[in-house]
Amino acid sequence: MPASSSERIVAICQPHFIPWMGYFEMAERADVFVMLDDVAYSKNGWINRNRLRSPDPRGWQWATVPVHDSSGGLIRDTRIAEAGRWRSKLLASLRQNYGRTPHFARYYPALERRVEAAGDNLAELNMDLLELLCDQLGIAARLVRSSHYMAPGSKDDKLVTLCQHLGATLYLANNGSAPYIRAEKFLDRGIGFVFQDYQHPVYPQGDTKGGFVSHLSVVDCLFWHGPAARDVVLSGRRSDWRSGITCPRGGGHAEPL
Repeated sequence: MPASSSERIVAICQPHFIPWMGYFEMAERADVFVMLDDVAYSKNGWINRNRLRSPDPRGWQWATVPVHDSSGGLIRDTRIAEAGRWRSKLLASLRQNYGRTPHFARYYPALERRVEAAGDNLAELNMDLLELLCDQLGIAARLVRSSHYMAPGSKDDKLVTLCQHLGATLYLANNGSAPYIRAEKFLDRGIGFVFQDYQHPVYPQGDTKGGFVSHLSVVDCLFWHGPAARDVVLSGRRSDWRSGITCPRGGGHAEPL
């Protein structure tokens, strides 16, 4: 199924902290990538932490941005705690784990500057780092924040409304949303539907005795493979992904609100 000239792909995810590779494949595939920042912050997720390769027996360690208790609060309002100390710990972890990788010197300085300049708002930090990482990967993504649109509803109802606001013809869904998302809600409003279905690639990570470690922050691939990291990231996209698209019933199409 070839793309039409009027196709408009929208993807929606919460703003993760230095995310994994699949997050950036989604950013590259979508015409608009919405950062869902006006939903409740949840602990022990990916909003304030991610994984780095390390000599730890399990092969990785957490890189975490500490936050104030945000029970019941929105992601956009979540504040970073321990001002100053988390920055030095994060940067030290990056230097310790990746300082000898082939492309560390090329990409680390900009990351260091962004981290050191960060304020105390977690969503703003994540957005800033996402924009930087997209640029470093050579991915021209249009990132917008859902809080700018004030879309009502929850779960997939909110996602449908955001898609309508943005004139989506196709919704690119995160596979993690499968337990609650209902494709028919999009189809009934003239919006096609497809799951990302990303296949995590295996790539060289230096002399790793423990074998390949998947689902790390994209910085792992970036530091090891530099300008080639974009191709590694996109290699996880199925070449036949369009065969999984479900089209709207009755030939409807979405219109911007």
